[in-house]
Amino acid sequence: MKQQQPIKLGAFDEGLTNNERILLGPSLKGLFILFRRFVMNRKVYQTKGVCSREISFEYEDGRIYNLAFVGGCNGNLKAISKLCEGRTLEEVYTILNGNTCGPRNTSCADQLAKAIKEVLQ
Repeated sequence: MKQQQPIKLGAFDEGLTNNERILLGPSLKGLFILFRRFVMNRKVYQTKGVCSREISFEYEDGRIYNLAFVGGCNGNLKAISKLCEGRTLEEVYTILNGNTCGPRNTSCADQLAKAIKEVLQ
């Protein structure tokens, strides 16, 4: 008999045992994701002076989740999104603020820092 594996519920994982995750099952994962969409704050930022046109992310308790870029250098921006997931807004802002791209005085990462600054103010 195949042993059931616990599912991952993202931010809702905290405090759950593996047995509780198994009991919740994958059918409830969609409900948790949907619930999370209504609970979390969302920021959509129109970029200026860079290849990406838009940045969006969710944030809760000072942490960033589900970061996405529209346009820009696909691989690099996917990597930035993965590296930022779950980090504090302040930490991401401190690391990325002032980053430049080629001859520009800004970058997609710097634009993300500007979006985060709006949230922190």
